[in-house]
Amino acid sequence: MLKVTRISKSSWFKFVYKGVTLYIDPGYAGEIANQKIPYKELTDADLILVSHVHMDHLKKEALDLIWKTETKIYASKSCLGHMDVPMEIFLPMTTLQTHGLTIQSLHAYNTEAGRSTRKYHPKDDFLGFILYFDDFKVYFAGDTDIIHEMKELKDIDLAMLPISGTYVMDLDEAVEATHIIKPTYVIPMHQGLADLKEFKKKVITLTASTPIVLDNGDSYSFYR
Repeated sequence: MLKVTRISKSSWFKFVYKGVTLYIDPGYAGEIANQKIPYKELTDADLILVSHVHMDHLKKEALDLIWKTETKIYASKSCLGHMDVPMEIFLPMTTLQTHGLTIQSLHAYNTEAGRSTRKYHPKDDFLGFILYFDDFKVYFAGDTDIIHEMKELKDIDLAMLPISGTYVMDLDEAVEATHIIKPTYVIPMHQGLADLKEFKKKVITLTASTPIVLDNGDSYSFYR
């Protein structure tokens, strides 16, 4: 069983699989008192992945809630030196094996054609991930527009896609990305003011994927 829990409104998620606790992007924008962080879900991390250095993806106050001495952190190169904990660089288009998991790093970036209104993610240091939980394959898109690399993705069980339209693809583009990737399931994230219910409705209507909408503290378990 793979259990996925949403921690923040951006893209801070917790994954628990075979006794391993993995977090992606422990960060948030604004004050932590306003974030509705589900503190009861914050257990010690075995593994942390960081897609990039922006504060809604990496923040000391968030990291302090889950980091322990034994925690391994793999982060994009711009993250190094920003936190007082050890990190290892994770470059785009590389693969690592750790804690019984295989993880691939992919590019995530804005494009001129994309409808994101603020192009703060050039192609280079911003990451997406493919996580292999044995034969269950998760694509975590990171902060990105629709990119041509999405057409190369195969056999994705779960896609996690941003939908806000400010720094990332908008809701309709995320639906289009779902159609391109053809995952079995899709979870929207980094939604800003976008309507999660509208995304769910459009995915059901326009794609063959099953949408899963999570609020902070909500979990969903996948069984194979």
